[in-house]
Amino acid sequence: MRPVLAVAIEVAGWGGAAVLLLAYGLLATGRLTDGASYHSLNVLGAAGLGANGAYHGAVPSVALNVVWVALGVVALRRSARDRRSAPEGPGEHGLDDRRPSDRAG
Repeated sequence: MRPVLAVAIEVAGWGGAAVLLLAYGLLATGRLTDGASYHSLNVLGAAGLGANGAYHGAVPSVALNVVWVALGVVALRRSARDRRSAPEGPGEHGLDDRRPSDRAG
């Protein structure tokens, strides 16, 4: 086992766990919406955990994280498609960034 690789794999695993917990914590506290940022964090975190699991031969963990990454990629594609086809209206992240005088009603 090469020490640098072993350390990198451990950093990937612990970093992936931290990113997944961060994403869920931000979503649960309302600081992040179920959008591209959330799904990107999930893909990144699951990839780190998956790499760590593969290195250590943890097949169930690898299988779970491969599915997690795939679901995240599907969600990111769907999100990108929806953004491309969305009509003009509220700004980025669902916020209405128009001036009050420009809003209807």
